[in-house]
Amino acid sequence: MQQLVEGQIWTYHHRSKDDSTSRFTIYKIDQMGDHDVVHIKISGVRFAGKKMQIQHMPFTRESIEQSVIELVGNIDDLKDEHFTDGYENWKKESLEGRAGAWTMNVDKAIDLLEKATTGADE
Repeated sequence: MQQLVEGQIWTYHHRSKDDSTSRFTIYKIDQMGDHDVVHIKISGVRFAGKKMQIQHMPFTRESIEQSVIELVGNIDDLKDEHFTDGYENWKKESLEGRAGAWTMNVDKAIDLLEKATTGADE
């Protein structure tokens, strides 16, 4: 497994209904207790049939490592206000003990997020 680094763009085991070009970009890697938290932005997902991006999702390093397929690129400019807003909100909530990191594969977490936000079962 290649080392995970901020700015990397990865293909991953995505859901069948998401675009075949779906990717995630690592924007930040933090420590939370004795675990690394990898913060990603995901492109090419479909919620209720609409193509969209997920601006911020935090995962354990292990979950990311189980999800990745191939490193396909890197970006140097990690300035993104949508990601930053989500990250800052997560950081505040995590310091108050109200937020954590996903501990499952990325595709499974996207499924749960879609169900929670749209009420969709598929």
